[in-house]
Amino acid sequence: MGCGVCYSDLDLLHGGYSFARFPVVPGHEMAGVAEAVGTGVTEPAVGTAGTPST
Repeated sequence: MGCGVCYSDLDLLHGGYSFARFPVVPGHEMAGVAEAVGTGVTEPAVGTAGTPST
């Protein structure tokens, strides 16, 4: 899994968001490859590249 860090993340780390509480792990732009899936899971298949969505 790779994760990109954008300017929003940098603003957070530099105090740009007064509501932020540390510790925090920056990064929200991720991509990776499914290495395993749970019982009964049909998508994504192992080996599928993709990005998480909410």
